This record gives sequence, structure tokens and C-alpha cells, in this order.
Amino acid sequence: MADNKCEDCSHDDTVDIPDDHPAKGLGDDYDPNVMKEKFDEWSKTYDQDIEKWNYNGPKRVAESMSKIIPDKSATILDLGCCTGLVGEELSKVGFHNVDGVDISDECIKLAKGKNIYRNILNEDLSPDKTLSFGTGSYDAVILVGAGMFLDIHGMKEWLRITKTDGYTVIGVMESETTSDSVKPVVDEYLSQGLMEKVHEDIVEDYFQGKSGSIVYFRPSRK
Repeated sequence: MADNKCEDCSHDDTVDIPDDHPAKGLGDDYDPNVMKEKFDEWSKTYDQDIEKWNYNGPKRVAESMSKIIPDKSATILDLGCCTGLVGEELSKVGFHNVDGVDISDECIKLAKGKNIYRNILNEDLSPDKTLSFGTGSYDAVILVGAGMFLDIHGMKEWLRITKTDGYTVIGVMESETTSDSVKPVVDEYLSQGLMEKVHEDIVEDYFQGKSGSIVYFRPSRK
């Protein structure tokens, strides 16, 4: 991140961040201890900040998923669920079998208080960690917004816990799909046959009035 700026999966679109704000410096490197500490603190103002910054990613992803996944009984895992903003939007469009995973105890407390998730687990989403979920556990495994903080190499694990006829869904700024932090990893996994890209929605007003990309991948397991 640049000084006093918070990038939402984009090198072009930023919002001003005070020097003492817990979001300052997030995303420079994924250190689970630092992430936990900063998000525990940020939880106090997180929902208000997201609204103030005009970040509509959770709503846009939920709207897209409602069209792509007509079965509202589908099981969904919200990666980096934070305070539950994505879960709230999924609930509004009819999805109710939603679980969450996050590293911040304070964020999890707030998300649980919204009564929109079946279960929320505290787990480390580092790319070298194996999540506690079994292979093919979910119809959809989604990452919305947290992509600015997490290493996309973790996608191998996200694909593992997605059903072979399901979707691993990534919601980012449209500009981020071609960034050095995302495109090389996605291209590598596609070329290795670990997954296939089955759909992409380009949506308006994702963040700060800019467009977003919601990409649906399907795992390939032999």
C-alpha cells in the first residue's frame, strides 16, 4: 500500500486513510498475527468505514451469485468474512446456508451477532495452511474484498474445498484482474489444469464508482 492510502485490490483506486487507522499498512505482507491484531482493532469502525468509502463489493457479488446460482439452498463459505457484510448481502438475496471463516476474534463476534451465518470458524488463511473443511465441502467458496489482504496462492486450498460442480468465486476491482498479484497466479493454475474459468461478471459501482470483476472458477480434480 502507498502511504496513507488503502487500495481495494487495485493499483489505481485509493481512499485516504489516517496515519493512526488500523487499515494502514494492511496488505503489505500477510502476517497472521499482524492481521489479527489490526482487524481486531478495525472491527470497531469497519462497517462504517466501508460505507463511507463507497465499497459495494459485497452487494455486487451477492447480486451476481443470485443469478448464477439459482438454488438458494446452496452451501457457501465466505473466506475472510470479517464483520459479516458479505453474509448480510447473501441473506438479502435468499442464501441462508452460509458459513464464514476469519482470523479476527472481534470481527467474528460482530458477524455472529448478525445471525446470518450457520457457523463461523477462526482459521489462518495463509496459503501454506490447510483449512479444516473436507474436500468438496461447499457449492461455492467466495472471496470478496479480502483479496487485498490475502495471498491469492491460497486459491489451491479454496478450490479443494469447492465441489467439482460448484464455484470458487473471486470478487475484485476490474483493474486487479490484470495485476501482477493476481493474473500470473490465475494463469498458472489455469495452465496446470487445476481449474477452469466458467463465467465473469463485470459490474458497475464496485468501489469508489469504479467497475468490479466477479469471476467464477470450477475446480478440476482427477
